[in-house]
Amino acid sequence: MAVSGNVAGTAKRTVSYAPNQALIKGQRDVAQAEAAADVAGGVAFTKNFTSAIVKSIQEQEKRDAIREAYLDDLQNPQNMRKIEDGYNKQAITEFLNTNKDAYAKAVDCYARTKDRGCKEQMEDIKFKFSNLNTQLDLYLNDKKSYLDAFGNKQLVDLPGDEKYTELYTNKGAFSIEENGDLGFTINNEYNKYNDIVGKWNVNNNIYDTHILKSSFNAKLNGQKGLEFNRDIERNSTAAVLKTTGAEGVMTATRSDFGFDDDYILPNGKKAGKLTFESMFANGMLADKYYDGSITGTPYKKGDNSWFWDKNNSKDLTNLLAEYSTDVNESMHKQGLESFNVKRSQAVSSQPYMRESKLKSQKIEDILAKGKDMTVADIRGLAMEASQSRTIRPLGDGSGFEILSGQGYGKEIKFNDLNAARQLLYELSGVRQEHRISPKENNEFAK
Repeated sequence: MAVSGNVAGTAKRTVSYAPNQALIKGQRDVAQAEAAADVAGGVAFTKNFTSAIVKSIQEQEKRDAIREAYLDDLQNPQNMRKIEDGYNKQAITEFLNTNKDAYAKAVDCYARTKDRGCKEQMEDIKFKFSNLNTQLDLYLNDKKSYLDAFGNKQLVDLPGDEKYTELYTNKGAFSIEENGDLGFTINNEYNKYNDIVGKWNVNNNIYDTHILKSSFNAKLNGQKGLEFNRDIERNSTAAVLKTTGAEGVMTATRSDFGFDDDYILPNGKKAGKLTFESMFANGMLADKYYDGSITGTPYKKGDNSWFWDKNNSKDLTNLLAEYSTDVNESMHKQGLESFNVKRSQAVSSQPYMRESKLKSQKIEDILAKGKDMTVADIRGLAMEASQSRTIRPLGDGSGFEILSGQGYGKEIKFNDLNAARQLLYELSGVRQEHRISPKENNEFAK
């Protein structure tokens, strides 16, 4: 068998499957070197990453602290608590929530950027809350005053005042404007609250006080026998009315002040509890109130629509002042009548008054005898200077002649007893208040 190649004397080559230690060692060194490099970089990266997170958290906490401080500073309007549940509170809550959201965003913006615009937005929202609180305070206080005035019977509703009934009995549609101002929609009309708050009307107590005092004084002056001056009364009342303004004059026409309850109107009825407006509108006042003699402008009976125009305040003032003066004059007359009665009673109790009255009665007794009266009857009168008077029958028997000390004679005729009466009054000194006038005697004779 032939053998190819080097067979004899040549060693056989073997293949080894054991690990190459040198290679492994080298690879290990490389891996360790690479690993060492990776570990060093990882530690540095981790350190930098943790520092960034901590810084971010710290900045977040700082911003949160700023936001919390500002949010705590944004207080809900305290007066909101006083608003009845279910009425308007929903509108207030929605307004607050919307603005709180906007405020939180503005705070976040300012905390991150320190932007002045964000700060101004925050201040603007704070103002809205403060303004709303003020508006609610106005609303609550004015509502209380309005209801108190109603309870005390002081309210006077002028045309247009009906809105306050809706406003203060929780029936008006409530809204809040962008800046926190309140508004109400009543009978399809929007009213900005600042424009109507406190403008409801009450009795004109200034005029009331004046007229009650002046009517009392008018009667008191009458009781003292003092004069009544219409010009002074009318002018002083008009001056007082002017101080109360146009609305004050209007309310005076709708109020019953009580001073005129017993005043007799031209129709013969008492004014009672009627207001001036009612009497004017129903044509119950004297013609001078309508024909322009007081105001210079005639007004129709039954039409008082012009009362509510401020341009007519002067005319309305003058009519009210005239009416008050008329009432006061009637009060003065009552007082004067009382004065005259008392004066008459006081005077009549005096001795000379009693004597005068007795003489008047005695003269009537003598004259009643007619032709049967005698000289003795006439001489029985205590006539002045009677000692020097001579009384004698007339020659024709028609009467008597009374001669003075100087010889002057005056006749008493049986056929003219009225003339005889006046002569005897004169001679015996009968006071005027005890005499019967010729006219009265003629009326009596009929």
